[in-house]
Amino acid sequence: MGKYLLKKLVITETLMIGIVSLFIVMNYFSNNTIWDLIIHDEPEDVLLYENRDATSKAKVQIYEKWSLSLFDRHIRVDITFNNLETYSYSTVCYASENLDFNNTQDVNVKWKRHIPSIYMRNHPTMTIRSIIQKE
Repeated sequence: MGKYLLKKLVITETLMIGIVSLFIVMNYFSNNTIWDLIIHDEPEDVLLYENRDATSKAKVQIYEKWSLSLFDRHIRVDITFNNLETYSYSTVCYASENLDFNNTQDVNVKWKRHIPSIYMRNHPTMTIRSIIQKE
């Protein structure tokens, strides 16, 4: 009778541990971004900053690209001329930089003869020439 009771206790504990583990795993996958990668489509990029030239149809748009990083931001900068020609480059803004895209001291675009120069604090200044050389 002791062996039967011990066997029943082991089976019951195993089932309880299995059920609790199942709930933990289900909760993990329902709240984690890895599950989003497996099941859902990749979300659209979020527009953080936009600046247009006053006299031409040129514009600079800075997007936050979707990524698994919790702290760092993956940034894509698009420069569009006359809605036809688009130049892009990507960079990473680390959490320690604490960039505020609404603050002109952190992110700014200066236009010189309809050509933008993009300034982001702690990043090199980007121009069309430097973007083309990167490609």
